[in-house]
Amino acid sequence: GTVVGQAAGAAAAASAAVPDQAKEAAAKAAAAAAGGAAAAKSAVAGVADQHGDKVTGAVSGAAAVINDKTGGKAEPITKPVEEFTTRAVDALKSDPPARSDPPAEAPSEG
Repeated sequence: GTVVGQAAGAAAAASAAVPDQAKEAAAKAAAAAAGGAAAAKSAVAGVADQHGDKVTGAVSGAAAVINDKTGGKAEPITKPVEEFTTRAVDALKSDPPARSDPPAEAPSEG
């Protein structure tokens, strides 16, 4: 009887310890993932802060060339691309500027 009781007690203790260890491991993994996400966001913001003007400038320059070559016929396409690029870069910055215009609404279905 005592060996079986000891074995049952040991099994119960082991099964109780595993969930605690699993919870601790999950908490550590979640903290590491959150830290990694924060580091990635910070890195992207840093790139946008340092080089965002180069990105928007390159897109604007390309749009100007396209508009010049097409006599302005491509402007209905290039203008929204320039605006989207500016908004995207601004949104990625560590201190994004306040938007002066409301976001475009999605078209309604049906």
